[in-house]
Amino acid sequence: MHGQKQVSELQRLAEERQRKELGEWQGENEQRWKKETLRWDYTIQEQAKVNQKLAERFPPTEKTVALLQREIEALWRLNEALGGAQLQEAQKLLVAIGAAQDARPKAE
Repeated sequence: MHGQKQVSELQRLAEERQRKELGEWQGENEQRWKKETLRWDYTIQEQAKVNQKLAERFPPTEKTVALLQREIEALWRLNEALGGAQLQEAQKLLVAIGAAQDARPKAE
């Protein structure tokens, strides 16, 4: 009987040690999760700040891009108009050169 009592006591001590180790592990695990959660929260907050700064930059940038787009379109139309005028002048010159050639006396 004495041996059984000793085995029971050893078993009780082993279970108690396991409960203690489990409790310590759970406490450490909670601390790890708490730290990780805080780190995630910090990362999310920092990203939100970056996103906010970018969001504040977009409307003025979009406005500038729209203005530049209109200016580019106006310059394109001007360039097309100038190109058309230069083409007309070149065609007139070609006609004048052709007329001058036709008006030259021909060698007989």
